[in-house]
Amino acid sequence: RPSKPLGLNEMSRLVARCGGCLARTGDGEPGAKTIWQGLERVTTAAETLRGLRHELA
Repeated sequence: RPSKPLGLNEMSRLVARCGGCLARTGDGEPGAKTIWQGLERVTTAAETLRGLRHELA
């Protein structure tokens, strides 16, 4: 865990990277579609981890 919580901009960029955003210097802010795709992947990963923890318990 980070020593201080991430800001909304930092978190949305991390999610957007999961959706395919390259986060290059000149790219600008990620779009809604990229963030949406990233949220889908993060949700799938969280559900998978939840399922694996349930199986191992």
